[in-house]
Amino acid sequence: MLLPQEAVLPADVTFVMKNYEDGVRVVTDKGFDVVAVDPEVDAGRELDMIERCGPDVAVFDLRDIETKDLSRLTVTRCGVVVIDDTGGKTIAADAVINASLVEQYRRYGDNGMDTEYYLGPDYCVVAEEFSGAVTRETRKVVERVAIFMGGSDMAGLTVRSASALRRSRRRPGVRTALPRAARR
Repeated sequence: MLLPQEAVLPADVTFVMKNYEDGVRVVTDKGFDVVAVDPEVDAGRELDMIERCGPDVAVFDLRDIETKDLSRLTVTRCGVVVIDDTGGKTIAADAVINASLVEQYRRYGDNGMDTEYYLGPDYCVVAEEFSGAVTRETRKVVERVAIFMGGSDMAGLTVRSASALRRSRRRPGVRTALPRAARR
């Protein structure tokens, strides 16, 4: 959701997103239109809804869309931008943004297109309020760790990460940030 707020957009922005109450509320509270998709609907139906909106550009978080289906949009002359953090695949897109620190997660297969790749932490998409963050020197001994996996943690990585840190020799203090749905 941060990209539309930060970018200069020539047209209206409509979010086609799964109908998760908290997520939809955040987007509509920011003044954006939402076309809600039932969480049980497959990616093909989501792409049908996006095509019906007739956008000039579609921005995707790759997690929920099969990469092979994105090529459908390129034939409609819709620009396709993908925000990804996993790499290791071929993506039919005009641009790929991947801010991963890990090089192996920033590798992509040849898609036969003139895709522009924006790779590495310099391309991290963040909200304006984080632009003035204070930079600090990294401590030689880590005392506190914050774990945040974004809007969801379907694989349970937050708990696994916290458990691994608690088993380490240094045992830093661990804080986690979880979305409301994950706390149930």
